[in-house]
Amino acid sequence: MPLLVALDEYDGAIQCIAAHAQLALAAPEHQEAALQLILSVCQKTDETVEDVLRYAGPACFTSLDADVYLR
Repeated sequence: MPLLVALDEYDGAIQCIAAHAQLALAAPEHQEAALQLILSVCQKTDETVEDVLRYAGPACFTSLDADVYLR
């Protein structure tokens, strides 16, 4: 279940980033604001996914070590 939360968070972030990247390309006057939001979304998603992977622990992985994902 925690991995589904991480995947959902990641999917939402990708959609948000794509929308704001398109805005930045279409409207140069909004580039800085769009890039700031993209950075914010990336940082928030990184924190959320890291928390979920830490919570999930190594038991959720078969041949992969969870520590690799936390670096």
